[in-house]
Amino acid sequence: MTQLKSIVQIRYVAAFCAIIAAMLLALPALGQSVRGSLAGVVSDTSGALIPGAKVVATNDATGLSVSTVSTSAGEYRFPELPIGVYSLTVTSPGFSSGVYTGITVTVNSVIARNVQLNPGAVSQSVTVSASGLALQTESSDVGGTVTTRDIIQLPLGLGGMDQLRAPEAFATLLPGVTGPGTGTTQGSNGGGIYYMKIGGGQDLSAEILLDGISMDRGNMGGTFDETAPSVEALQEFKITTSLPEAQFGRTGGGIESFSTKSGTNTFHGTVFDIFQNEALNANTWFNNGQRAVNCAGTKNTPACTAPYRTPSDKQNDFGGSIGGFVLLPHIYNGRNKTFFFASW
Repeated sequence: MTQLKSIVQIRYVAAFCAIIAAMLLALPALGQSVRGSLAGVVSDTSGALIPGAKVVATNDATGLSVSTVSTSAGEYRFPELPIGVYSLTVTSPGFSSGVYTGITVTVNSVIARNVQLNPGAVSQSVTVSASGLALQTESSDVGGTVTTRDIIQLPLGLGGMDQLRAPEAFATLLPGVTGPGTGTTQGSNGGGIYYMKIGGGQDLSAEILLDGISMDRGNMGGTFDETAPSVEALQEFKITTSLPEAQFGRTGGGIESFSTKSGTNTFHGTVFDIFQNEALNANTWFNNGQRAVNCAGTKNTPACTAPYRTPSDKQNDFGGSIGGFVLLPHIYNGRNKTFFFASW
């Protein structure tokens, strides 16, 4: 009886270990970063470095605040910040506090923002607008970013095999990216968005990331338009054409890193409808030409005197998006804490 009880106990332990192992194996693998970094040096008006200064970065849209302290060399660094616009507040004993506003942190980029403090009381503050373009002096990669403003305001045609709006077409706006963009037929595939070269690489060889997760497909390699989320769901994306950081790999022609939106302290939403109808279209050049050939010398026949008919062209694709902070009246207010975003 004792031996049987021991065997049962061993089996329970083995089953428990198997469950724990399965849970560990099921943990998601970490992808590449989809955030940005902010770094710089804190100094006084003479250029002397200031160690021990408190540096606070606050996201203007969500109220998220993170802090750090400058090192003995006066350096500070925020390695993982959600992309967005930030305000930087720097304080140190014996100096007036410095406030830098309008610092834009972009996806997979290290933004350099040096800070200079003036001697004075801590209660005094100097506010500086830092909304201008910042040089990337903290990283080696070469590339460019397509922002939310570009995605929303620039015209975007339909492309791909399913005639979808392909945000990847905006990549051809950046230096080092060539290709027909969208709406160009190439062989039997159609949709020229597939045929894009980054940094001199081959078609379909780029590494495509969505929120840090690889979107490469076994059958088509680096293609994105058929599996991409709605254009309204994208906040921005970066194209790295050369010299990527060590965290990236598996690419024969650049890196496309897309970042989706998240909620903020204000509620925002969009509604759209892609509408096409032959009643709104002009007749095609080929139809006009064929009618001219068929009706040569017989213009009085009913087929030649009837009004022009444009080819059938019906499309009605609609959707929307909404985002904000979680609000449960009389129960929970998620402002500055909990956010949501949905797109369909």
